[in-house]
Amino acid sequence: MFGQCCGPISSLWSRKAIEAAKPIQEAPKPEVKKGPPGLGSLTLQSITHEYDKVSTWHFVPDQKSTFEAGMMLHMIAPGIGLEGPFNNENVRHLSFASAPKENKYSFAMDVASGTGFKNRMDALKPGDKTLFFKSKFKHFKPQWTAESNDVVFLAGGIGITPIRSLILEHGDKMNWQLVHVARDNKFLFGQELGALGSPMVKTNRAGAAAAVAAAVAQKPKAWFYVCGSDRFMKGMMEVLKQGGVPEDMIKAESFE
Repeated sequence: MFGQCCGPISSLWSRKAIEAAKPIQEAPKPEVKKGPPGLGSLTLQSITHEYDKVSTWHFVPDQKSTFEAGMMLHMIAPGIGLEGPFNNENVRHLSFASAPKENKYSFAMDVASGTGFKNRMDALKPGDKTLFFKSKFKHFKPQWTAESNDVVFLAGGIGITPIRSLILEHGDKMNWQLVHVARDNKFLFGQELGALGSPMVKTNRAGAAAAVAAAVAQKPKAWFYVCGSDRFMKGMMEVLKQGGVPEDMIKAESFE
């Protein structure tokens, strides 16, 4: 009888010993939200209302951060934290309106369309914070040199934004002129840029082609920097092509 019992009891003890010898599995650690690589934050200093629903937001970075004139960054919609989501609705490419020498991060925007991102920007108050990442050049990296420094800027509406950055930072290193096309005589940064003394043509859609053709005739070997809506860009590229401007002398950036 005893022999019949010992086998099962021994097996039970063996199983318990094996279970006791197994390493204790630690509970999984909660995931640490880090957001996109190179994530930083900005604090809003002030807002300049320009006209209608167009304003310029002026931020300062909360950490050491630099940029170059002509760059853009990835702005995360205010109120969106490390948990995201970081999708097309919550992340926008914004061109710098400010020049590095101004020691601030400024961005101009028309919030009239009322998208979720723009509504969040419109609701910002001085002292509020928002996140950003990855400042980089898109198409507006300076290409002129001391030997080839004629530059013609073509801006459609608030497409003047990155052009302001380039002019304020590098205006003394190039022989520049500006053609700004806008509706209802609403020229963003017009008074400021006009006071710098370089040739500047302000016109509307009806006069755009003639103004650009005249600029091409005056400076056929210039660099042409074009920024505006897709529709504006298409029209300007056609005028430049008809004027014989080589493609490699044109730097175009959509501001949709």
